[in-house]
Order: sequence, then structure tokens, then C-alpha cells
Amino acid sequence: MRAIELAEQAVASGRKNDWEPFRKIIEVIQVQTRKDWMKKYFSQEQLDDIRERLSPEIKAESDRAWAELARDTEEALARGETPEGKTGRELAQRRQELVEQFTGGDPGLRQSLKKLYQDRANWPASFRKPFSDAVDIFLQQAAKALAGG
Repeated sequence: MRAIELAEQAVASGRKNDWEPFRKIIEVIQVQTRKDWMKKYFSQEQLDDIRERLSPEIKAESDRAWAELARDTEEALARGETPEGKTGRELAQRRQELVEQFTGGDPGLRQSLKKLYQDRANWPASFRKPFSDAVDIFLQQAAKALAGG
């Protein structure tokens, strides 16, 4: 509502070329659309729990750790490492730790996250994938190797 009020004020004041209030409206709509989309996979209680546990600082650290994992996995792929090898299992262990951090050890959250990733084909185009398909496949195979399967 605040974004709409600011846009109305910009129009009423005659400020031309002040697109910021309108950009903000679009941003709010996009954020709301992402939130609504996530409700297909997570309950409102789970989303609230995630928001409470993941402060901006923790989220920034988590984003950095995921980016490092993706980069390190890309490098392992480039070197010809296998998911079953020592490096693959170490990368899978890091992935598992990051998932545990995200879920807080909650099995219901873990299951919802799994459901989200199983439905990748239906992710909206605006949803930023955390890493490439090649990295995802490698980490999935490495996780199976780590689990002994």
C-alpha cells in the first residue's frame, strides 16, 4: 500500500521521469508472487519459521556458502571428479549441512524442500536457481554415494 501511495504522490506532484515509486510497486508484486508460489510447497507455519530463524545476516552467510558450494562443484566437474569420489562426498556433506541449516533439522521442512526440488520443471522463470543443472545432478549423485547408495 505504501508503494502505491508514493506512486500517487509522484503523479500528483507532476514529477515526470520519477519511476522509482512504480518500480517499487512492481517489486512488491513480484515478491508477493514468489511468496504465493512457495505456498505450494511450504505451509505458512514453515515459511514463518524460516523467516524467524534466517536473519538477514544468516541468509547472507547461507547465500555465500551455497555460492561457494556451487563454484567448488563446478571446479570439481571441470577437473573430472566423480560424485562417488572423495571430493564428491565432501561436497555432498557440505550440501547436507547447508540443507540442515535451512531446515533447522525439521523433517517436515526437509520434506517440503525435497518436494520443491522435485518440481523444478514448474518453477517460475523469475525464481533464481541456486546452481546449474550439472551441479545439481552431481550433488544428487554425490549425496547418494555419501549415504552408501
